[in-house]
Amino acid sequence: MNKNSIAGFVLIGAILIGFSWYNARIFKEQERERFIKDSIATAEALLYAPNNPVESDTLALFTPKETQSAFKTSDIYKDSILTDASKADDLRTVLENNLLKVEFSSIGAQPRTVLLKKFKTYD
Repeated sequence: MNKNSIAGFVLIGAILIGFSWYNARIFKEQERERFIKDSIATAEALLYAPNNPVESDTLALFTPKETQSAFKTSDIYKDSILTDASKADDLRTVLENNLLKVEFSSIGAQPRTVLLKKFKTYD
């Protein structure tokens, strides 16, 4: 090995260590922000939940059952189109030609059945 190879390996190692350190720092900041947003969302969900035992502007301590019931009242999706789509029926669409017939599901556009018209045996 010559000096250029060793310098290259040292440079690659320094880049990897610097990149790992930078990503760890950014990840910690994102986790802190996510924790703050989750805390605010939990407090708001409990504050605006039906049968709310909160009096005035203070939050009381809740048992886990009460927090679960508060979250069940809200939808998973923030967009009404996604909420409607999650409750929609599974419709089938067929694409067909002289060799092939493919049936697609409307949920995720997944192919449900495929039929090769010239082949009728299992193998």
